[in-house]
Amino acid sequence: MSIVREPRSIARKFLARPQQEGLGAVVRRSIGRFELRYFDPFIVLDEFSVSAPAGFPDHPHRGFETVTYMLQGAVTHEDFDGHKGTIKAGDLQWMTAGRGVIHSEMPATEGIQKGGEPLGEPIAQLGPFVMNTQEEIDQTIEDFENYTNGFEKARYWRSQARVELGY
Repeated sequence: MSIVREPRSIARKFLARPQQEGLGAVVRRSIGRFELRYFDPFIVLDEFSVSAPAGFPDHPHRGFETVTYMLQGAVTHEDFDGHKGTIKAGDLQWMTAGRGVIHSEMPATEGIQKGGEPLGEPIAQLGPFVMNTQEEIDQTIEDFENYTNGFEKARYWRSQARVELGY
């Protein structure tokens, strides 16, 4: 790890505007917007603010890892593999999507998602799927729609939060 001894100037700045995501959640995305598409190793960097019953109900991911650091409040994470837990202010959660996962994050007050070391790999992204090529994205969509290659458990799984919200 190198130590920065000389201050660096700001090369560029822009406003991360609020946008709606999930179920009534407001997200301020600084990395992943058209102004800053990818910033290796980050694909997206979101700051979110949510009040119950809003949140991020059942949604898929494949090909990347998420790191959630809670600044305030709490969020309950649940996935189709039976993992469930609540992270609170000061807690960190690391989730590896791997071949594919369906999960939910409900409800939360505020948090920020961050990542790690630069990977230096090509990136293809479509919504919640991040792979290295467009062909892998196409295969991921096919796998997700057909409940194969990592998404087998997604066909009938519903998070407890989704069931309680009645959709």
